[in-house]
Amino acid sequence: MSSAQETMKDAGKKKVLIVEDDFVVRRGIQYSLEWDKYDLAICGDATNGQQGLIQMENLHPDIIITDIRMPIMDGLEFVERALEKSTQVKFIILSGYSDFEYAKRAIRLGVSDYLLKPIDADELMKCVCRLRDKIEQEQQEQKRRESLMNTFRTELLDQTVEKLFRTSFPEKKEQILRDLKTQGLSLLSQ
Repeated sequence: MSSAQETMKDAGKKKVLIVEDDFVVRRGIQYSLEWDKYDLAICGDATNGQQGLIQMENLHPDIIITDIRMPIMDGLEFVERALEKSTQVKFIILSGYSDFEYAKRAIRLGVSDYLLKPIDADELMKCVCRLRDKIEQEQQEQKRRESLMNTFRTELLDQTVEKLFRTSFPEKKEQILRDLKTQGLSLLSQ
C-alpha cells in the first residue's frame, strides 16, 4: 500500500508511537494487537527516548507507549522532554521494574498509565482505548470552546457595528473602534 493510501486509511484514527528498546516487545506491541479495530494506528516506533523525540516531532502522535529503561535516554527523561514540546500527547509507561520511585516520578510527570512487563495485551489495549476516548473528549471540548468564542466575537462585532451606526459623534466612533481593537477584533477583513 502506498503512503498516500496508508494516510487515507488511517485518517481520523488516533496515532500511537512505540518507544521501546527491546525489538521483540516493540514488534509484539505493534503486530499482536488489533489497532484498526479500535480506530488506532501505529504511526512509528523508536528504540530510545532520543529517537522517540525525533519521531514525535515528525509524526505528531496522540499516544506514546514507552519503556522506562532504555539506552541513550530513558523513558522518564523522554516523557519530560516530550512534554516540553507538546502537552497534548498522552503516555503509557512500560517497565520490568516495580520500583516505586519510577512510578512516583511518572505520576508527577502526568503519565496516564504505568504497566509492568510482561505486558498483558488486553490491559494495554484497555489503557490505550481509555486514552483515545479521553483525547476525543478533550478535542470535542476544545471545539465547543472555539465555537463559543466565535459566537461571542460575532455578537460583539454585531453590537459594535450597531453602536457605530447609532452614534453621530466622530470621537465616540473612534473610541468604539479603539475599544474593539484592544479586544483583538476589527471590522476590517484580515
